[in-house]
Amino acid sequence: MKRVKGCLNSNCKEYRKTYYKESDEYCVKCGTKLSYVCKHPKCFKQIPDNVKETYCPVHIAERKDMKEKCGNALKKVGGGALAVGGLVLTVGKAAIDISKKE
Repeated sequence: MKRVKGCLNSNCKEYRKTYYKESDEYCVKCGTKLSYVCKHPKCFKQIPDNVKETYCPVHIAERKDMKEKCGNALKKVGGGALAVGGLVLTVGKAAIDISKKE
């Protein structure tokens, strides 16, 4: 993911509203130099220029936790889905076999 910039001038109309491209240098409304900000829609915290992350440390941890939870849930559902799928195939095959005999 690409990093985004934002206007950190609290008097600007674009403050905490608009994300700019990495290549943009200045705010189009107030002319303030743009800074890298967290990409999370409710955050907008400044990220230092030397850090190559798109999210602040809080949201990096939050996203990591979410990925772990989703991964564990998929593992649990995956085994159950295979069992249900196998049952459907077995029942479907039995129904086809019965219809062929008649």
